[in-house]
Amino acid sequence: MTVGMINANPVVHERPERAAHPHAADALDPLDVFDTVRDIKDPEHPYSLEQLSVLSQESISVDEKLGRIQYVC
Repeated sequence: MTVGMINANPVVHERPERAAHPHAADALDPLDVFDTVRDIKDPEHPYSLEQLSVLSQESISVDEKLGRIQYVC
């Protein structure tokens, strides 16, 4: 069992402003997935996964034919 924080001093990045994302109502793309999970907070810090650069839009791929969402770190 780990005592204390694993990363006590994380590097925190600015969050860029997001513009509206128009697309077909039934289409799913990496930006949709990213917008859904970007605000999840790290359990050790009051920062989001986006602010900690754990997640980015570029790290997400969507394959609708296979019904698969993939995250590559």
